[in-house]
Amino acid sequence: MSISPPNLFIVGAPKCGTTSLADLLREHPEVVMPQRKEQHYFDKRNINYFDFASYVLNFQPGVIRCEFTPSYIFDKNARFRIKAWLGNEIKFKYLKTFSIGCVVYGYRQLFYCFMS
Repeated sequence: MSISPPNLFIVGAPKCGTTSLADLLREHPEVVMPQRKEQHYFDKRNINYFDFASYVLNFQPGVIRCEFTPSYIFDKNARFRIKAWLGNEIKFKYLKTFSIGCVVYGYRQLFYCFMS
């Protein structure tokens, strides 16, 4: 079995379109991604070889092996952990946009946070 870790990471703010982009890219024949869109693997601070091996098994061989975990945008060290484990050839795409959906999402999060 060949090891095929991701070579493209898509990260972005909430409600900026990462799910729509993932749905579109899933249709492309040269793009592969895990069944679960958000892996959250590099959210962890302590990564070991056994965890890494099980993470990589989520990715099938392909030209573009893509992970979508939007929350990496909020972790200033996630990019360094990714490059430490996968090398400097990794590509990142950051989605940033301001939309009414983002405003509504933020409002709901604050509302529920203070009301619960």
